[in-house]
Amino acid sequence: MNPSANRNHAKRTGTVVLCALYGTALLLNAAAWFSPAFADAWARGLFPVWNNTLGRLTSLFSWSVGERLIVIGLLWLGFLIVSITGSLLIICRVIRSESNPFRPFFRATLWLVAFISLIQTTNCFIVYHCTPLESVLFAGTADRTYTVAELTNLRDTLVERCNAMAETLPREDNGEIRVPAAPELATQARHAMQQLSVRISQIADGSASGQDGIRVLATRLSGYYVRPKGLTASGFMCQQNMMGYYFPFSMEANYNTLMTDMNKPYTICHELSHTHGFIYEDEANLLGFMGCMASEDPVFVYSGYLGVLNYVDNDFYRQVGREVYETHPAISSLVRFDDTFVREEVRAAVEETALLPTELVRAGADTFVDTTLKVNGITDGKASYSRVVGLLLRLMETYGLEMETLS
Repeated sequence: MNPSANRNHAKRTGTVVLCALYGTALLLNAAAWFSPAFADAWARGLFPVWNNTLGRLTSLFSWSVGERLIVIGLLWLGFLIVSITGSLLIICRVIRSESNPFRPFFRATLWLVAFISLIQTTNCFIVYHCTPLESVLFAGTADRTYTVAELTNLRDTLVERCNAMAETLPREDNGEIRVPAAPELATQARHAMQQLSVRISQIADGSASGQDGIRVLATRLSGYYVRPKGLTASGFMCQQNMMGYYFPFSMEANYNTLMTDMNKPYTICHELSHTHGFIYEDEANLLGFMGCMASEDPVFVYSGYLGVLNYVDNDFYRQVGREVYETHPAISSLVRFDDTFVREEVRAAVEETALLPTELVRAGADTFVDTTLKVNGITDGKASYSRVVGLLLRLMETYGLEMETLS
């Protein structure tokens, strides 16, 4: 076979493989959309393979691989735009011929998009169609709405515990609670999530109902946890009002290093739950809280309380109105200080060096997150975060739990 024939054969083979990659991604997405059972089986059986391979690989690095890949992707996109513009300046005969200097780059882009589509599908899009955790944990129990009395009890308990812990935890001279340094914080968070799996198994063993569902939860939470990493572009995250990100294409749990320290334990546990296939935000909120409760460090416990406090408190306020709200225990000034997203001086420094207006960045981020959730079947978009309140109430009721059970 002559060299020209070899090249043509290699191109045909490459085209077949490329089409197969796109076709596989399409078929996997279709299977997940039409079969929650397929998505559930994927989450239990195949999703952990990525966590134990790609996740272990990227955990070897102390910095976020995904963040670097995004930068490379943006540079690639910029060159792609230049290449397309350049190609349009070439006569049609040249565009169709092998002499187009941008042709290899276009083909490389097709391969890159194919791999990204496949990885995003396997590590993110499929698990959007899993049976919701609520249906898994509470199978066989009747759906119900919660009374104002139940919500009131949860809210007042959270407020009282936060107020008490804010007074007792040791603080730095600047008033901030002493939080472990980044490496130790990451190690503790990984351990807390592993401990959560053990605690959930113990709860299942002692439960009179729903054992199968809660054991499924314990199984999916078990195993390897990736190394959590702070993002270099945390200033950009502050502009988005984002605490953390899960990067499916690098299987990484990332967090905003500029937010106040008390947000970090809960946020890291939240993002780590995503790396075990819990992609719904309300579920990650619940598991982030439960992971903090499973920790032996009171700083984690307090961070877990703070992580769900706003959702519960806001829901309570909407239910009872200002007049009744003000008759209940008030959130102390110390708790409000600890529960701040970003300090004013940090915010000012971010604004001073920002490349884009914060209003534009925040609007774009909100639209992106909301659209991504809705496209993947989460009809209420960003509002789904607050569904953690119902999950928490139902978990405590169905399994007879008090918050101390997890700590």
